[in-house]
Amino acid sequence: MKTVKLHDKNFDVYINEQQIKLRVEQMALEIFQSLNGKVPHFIAVLNGSFIFASDLLRAYPGDCKISFVKLSSYTGLESSGKVLELIGLKEVLDDEALVVLEDM
Repeated sequence: MKTVKLHDKNFDVYINEQQIKLRVEQMALEIFQSLNGKVPHFIAVLNGSFIFASDLLRAYPGDCKISFVKLSSYTGLESSGKVLELIGLKEVLDDEALVVLEDM
């Protein structure tokens, strides 16, 4: 099994890049098909989701919109238990098909 080192942490690779790309493409198509012609407004939560959001939108076969928010609940590796809105939405999102993109 391949291991990747990031800073002082080691991670085992369970899913390779090609598998991830294929799944993101499948997700984009599933979202497109489930919306029945509606134009989705993707809300990407920074910083964690920005690469996934860009990959998903490149694979998305229809028109769409995207906005970004930045939230914080961590200090270092510990949760503060409170969510702070560092960058919020400026748009009014009435009656839109919203899809929130977040990292895990």
